[in-house]
Amino acid sequence: AIYSAVPLAICVIDTSRTIRYANPQLGDLTGKALEDLLGGTACGAFGCAHANDSPLGCGHGKACKSCGILLAITETFKTGKPCQEVKQELVLIRNEKPVRLTLACSTSLFKIKDETRMLICLQDVSEHTRRMQDAELQLKFQHIIADISKRFISLSAGTIESSIQITLQKLGELFLVDRSYLFRYSPDMKTMRMTHEWCAPNISPQIDSLGEIKCQSMPWWTRAMKTMLPLHIPNVNDLPPEAAAEKAEFQREEIQSIIAIPIRDTNNQLLGFLGFDTLTVQYEWPADHIGKLQITAEIIAGAIIRQRIQSKLREKERWLRLSQEHAKIGTWIYDVKIGNFQCVGRTAALFGIFREDYSMTLEEKLLLCNQDDRSRLERTMLACLQGKGPQSLEFSCIHPDGSQHFLKENISAEIDERGMASRLLGLVQDVSENKHYEQAIRASQEAAERANRAKTEFLSSMSHELRTPLNSILGYEQLLERDATIQGKQLEYIREIADAGNHLLVLISDILDMARIESGRVELSIEDIRCCTLLQECVRLMQPKAQEARIEIACHCDSTLTVSADRIRLKQILLNLLSNAIKYNHDGGSIIIKVSEEPGTINFSVEDSGQGIPEHRMKDLFTPFNRLGREAGSIQGTGIGLAFCKKLTEMMNGTISASSEPGKGSCFYLKLPAATKKTYNNKEKKNE
Repeated sequence: AIYSAVPLAICVIDTSRTIRYANPQLGDLTGKALEDLLGGTACGAFGCAHANDSPLGCGHGKACKSCGILLAITETFKTGKPCQEVKQELVLIRNEKPVRLTLACSTSLFKIKDETRMLICLQDVSEHTRRMQDAELQLKFQHIIADISKRFISLSAGTIESSIQITLQKLGELFLVDRSYLFRYSPDMKTMRMTHEWCAPNISPQIDSLGEIKCQSMPWWTRAMKTMLPLHIPNVNDLPPEAAAEKAEFQREEIQSIIAIPIRDTNNQLLGFLGFDTLTVQYEWPADHIGKLQITAEIIAGAIIRQRIQSKLREKERWLRLSQEHAKIGTWIYDVKIGNFQCVGRTAALFGIFREDYSMTLEEKLLLCNQDDRSRLERTMLACLQGKGPQSLEFSCIHPDGSQHFLKENISAEIDERGMASRLLGLVQDVSENKHYEQAIRASQEAAERANRAKTEFLSSMSHELRTPLNSILGYEQLLERDATIQGKQLEYIREIADAGNHLLVLISDILDMARIESGRVELSIEDIRCCTLLQECVRLMQPKAQEARIEIACHCDSTLTVSADRIRLKQILLNLLSNAIKYNHDGGSIIIKVSEEPGTINFSVEDSGQGIPEHRMKDLFTPFNRLGREAGSIQGTGIGLAFCKKLTEMMNGTISASSEPGKGSCFYLKLPAATKKTYNNKEKKNE
């Protein structure tokens, strides 16, 4: 009765190891009825997997000489001394299922009627042992976390790679797995590759044989990883049908159990996963162990992200350095307290000192500058320190080799919490080449201006020289044309002379006008002009040519619209536009002239139905002496009419532009300042 009440599993055996007594607690522990226990052996009673040569046991077979309980029984019978709290982990078979227990065993001898008996007390300490093991594992895990966190503080590529490898080893040994590894996905999520691997003794590594794996070959696995949740597979054989490809691969690799922890970046994008395999036994990971793996994965993810950011920063710094060297740009920092310039990188080379991260005092920097620029540089820095905003200046310095260099500095102040300038930040650039280019451009501009003046003077002189004899030729042509005795072919020849002479006279007049404009000798007389009246005059002058080509001219103009312009020059422009609209039109075509008003502006448009201008020629439309490829055509022209119109328009504070569609015609737009009503009304009163 006493044995039945204690919370221990108790049995009494004789020297032949036969059970003579067992309390109900032993039946509960072994999963057997008391009647089955009595009369049996102790080893048979426990039903230990060892006794059945089960692979779940330790492998020693029926005579399990390493079993602590068996050794305690043997030792007590041999010496007669009791054994206290011998602990042994056993795999018992309960209802044909293995159950792993940790038992504490005590043995002692006593006599019944001169027969030796042994009292065996057993206690299931599995839960207590598990708690102790968990506490020990937690402590070891904390040490691992502290160690890898310290390692990952260093962001050098080599340190991170070796730290990941050490972390995999420590985790593998802590959780008693056969293989631990890290896989990384490609940025496009099309492939994955094992980058790190640790294997237990006698386990073959895979990192070299696997190579790059296409994600489409493992679709179920890839989908699972994208959920960002741990993927726990206690038994590979239990994988679902949709994971057939993955199951076949794992079985080929003889994997029994597997767990994978996704690794993601700060944007929740999948980077890869931590994996842990068991090849000898099936294993179901406890939830708290999975949580520990997730913590480790987050630390590794942080290190990978920092490594990637650091790598990008180094690359950007390299490109910035190369860009600065190519553009001859540098930066410096001036510490106000200590009065020291810190040249970043190779900035000092711009001053002729070829040393990286060179520091110098203000006095040393001033000595590097041209003597004439030193006081100006000091004043500029002082203005920046006094809170007058960013400053800029150019100065020159002489390098040790005697070469002169021109530098440009942009300086700004860094203000502290007291509102005082604590540092000056300077951006310095070698602008020597720009200076040389500016000098060369200035010299070229001066030479071009001299050549242009010479050209203008030559054209003006030649125009006058050509016009005098040409007028004589045309005068004699008119006399010959009036001679009644000249008829037939001779009269035709004389008229051809007249046409050629008149064309040449127009060309000379245009050249002379262009020369006057370019030399600044054209004077304008700006007045208020009724648009409708001026247009009617222009149309009357061009009507004969239009009728000859059967071209209809339509004019739409409000009689009240007035423009502020030079009357003669505006008339020249309109006549030129009308002349072109007739010349480049087709027989039976049309010309539409419109005048409209915007606030402060009068808009003229001259639209024709001619052949139009190709799009690639439009950019040369107002270029002097450019006839847009029509030089070989039958239509005569000088190629300077539109250029002349543009210059005159700009002189009257207006603009001229055009649009065209090949095969449909062109439209020219002229914009000039509108006359104020007050000015025009005053002029009307004077005329009255």
